[in-house]
Amino acid sequence: MEFRIGDCAYRQTSRINAFDQMAIIAKISPLLASGFGELAPLIMKMRKDGLTSLEDMAIDKLGEIATPIATQLAKMSEPDRRFIIGACLGTVERKRDGEVGWAKIWSQEAGRAMFDDINFDFTLMLRIALGVFQETFAGFLPASLSSLIGAKPAPSRSIQ
Repeated sequence: MEFRIGDCAYRQTSRINAFDQMAIIAKISPLLASGFGELAPLIMKMRKDGLTSLEDMAIDKLGEIATPIATQLAKMSEPDRRFIIGACLGTVERKRDGEVGWAKIWSQEAGRAMFDDINFDFTLMLRIALGVFQETFAGFLPASLSSLIGAKPAPSRSIQ
């Protein structure tokens, strides 16, 4: 999966392993149960108003969506937040416009991004992590939420 933010292209070069996926779901389950539960009426209203993506939403309306999620994120412990962000960013490489090669963006050993623009920009860090989260957990999220945030369910695979 590749996506762009600003003048950089990002690509997910590996997947989060199943045990870390289970740990992430366990850590965010209160957010899914409470924060996203509060979003259902907002999502239904957005659909009724013809909006299909958060990108289509006015900035003042984004606050309505961000509040329940932010409330639950604030309750999450610092190590849990770091684990989730690190697991997501640890699967990503980036390439700036005009550059030739791709570079890993996260050092698991250091517990930080390899680039200062990511380390010092909370929103950039979250946008990258959200891209990975959407790709990894699209099949787990409710369909209405997945489509609203732009996630596409993973294609079904046959197991031999």
